[in-house]
Parts: sequence; structure tokens; C-alpha cells
Amino acid sequence: LKQALLDGQLGGAAVDCPEGITWLQAWVRDIPNLIVTPHVGFFSDQAFAEQRKNAASAVRAFLASQGDGGGSGGTGGTSL
Repeated sequence: LKQALLDGQLGGAAVDCPEGITWLQAWVRDIPNLIVTPHVGFFSDQAFAEQRKNAASAVRAFLASQGDGGGSGGTGGTSL
């Protein structure tokens, strides 16, 4: 990627990288057509809503696998 950007084979690139990738972050100094952004996509309202939905689905699936579907009054469920 670095050489393709330097040689002009690519017009530009944007890379989403986690903190601590110092070798990639160092490229920014040498390559003006490279953008490096921090890995923060999970800090959005949409991402938090998706995480809550996935967690609720996992809990429902677990409770359903315990025998009573997680409903009240069943005899085969697991109390948490």
C-alpha cells in the first residue's frame, strides 16, 4: 500500500486503525495522500443500539434454550 501510494499507482487511501499501530501512523508523515483515522466506529449511537439489540437477542436465545423460553411461571427455566 505504501509503495503504491508513493508511486502514484493509488490516488489515495484511508485506513481505520486501532491505537498502537505506530508503523502505520508513521506513514502519515511520508505520504500526503494517506489518511489514518482512529478506530472509534463503535462510539456511535447506532453502534450502541446494535450492541444492546445483540445482547438482548443472546439473552433471549439462552433463556429459550433452558426450557421455558424465559417466560415467567415456567418450570424448566433458569433463575439468574
